[in-house]
Amino acid sequence: QHYLKTLGGLTLKRSIPYWSDYQEFLRWSAQKRATRDDFYRIAYELDRHNHLMMGAPAFNHTPYYKVGYTPARLYRHVVETTEDPVYRALSVGYVVGLGPLLRPGLELEARFGSLHVYRYKEFRPERYTLTGPGKVEVVTFGEEKIHLRLSGTGPGSRLKVHVANYPRWRARQGGKTLPITEAPVYGTTYPMLMEVPVGDGDLVFDYVARSVDWLGSLATLAGLAVLVLLVLVER
Repeated sequence: QHYLKTLGGLTLKRSIPYWSDYQEFLRWSAQKRATRDDFYRIAYELDRHNHLMMGAPAFNHTPYYKVGYTPARLYRHVVETTEDPVYRALSVGYVVGLGPLLRPGLELEARFGSLHVYRYKEFRPERYTLTGPGKVEVVTFGEEKIHLRLSGTGPGSRLKVHVANYPRWRARQGGKTLPITEAPVYGTTYPMLMEVPVGDGDLVFDYVARSVDWLGSLATLAGLAVLVLLVLVER
């Protein structure tokens, strides 16, 4: 953020024709975030090699979704498309394009020069999908802990959480650990979300360290200790 405001900002301002439009969008989106208390993302439908908007969350404090290719493949699950089920699962509230986006489901919300901001009309703030009878109350929805309270469920009720499934996630309800199934976001293309059978009561997902994770941490600490020892011996 500091880099963008100083030397990097000066370089970008000279080389990007819509830099001032981008600044107006950042101010608008930051104000929008400050006046809403629900969860939503902004999807950016830009050229596949345009990564300028990836710095936007540092200024507008809003989660984003980059449509298309990105070189930052740090995770096992990477979604790149614009299908409505993907947008709904990601709770996309707004879509930004460099120019007009002509497709169903979008309504022009604001325009900042060449930047067009659309409201996504199928926006879903819920970050879960319940199949079968029942109601869901969100107690906590954090990065490493999700606490939901269910009532009125039936024998076939299942809950899909709109969070990517990784081995460190654990689901518990009524003192029992539930089996987590990897569920698709869209058809069979993106089988990445978590789904569990549910009943009435508190359902808690937490991100816990497994034995292999503890072993890796110990190996890292041991490596650092050896490095420090080598430095001391050298001196």
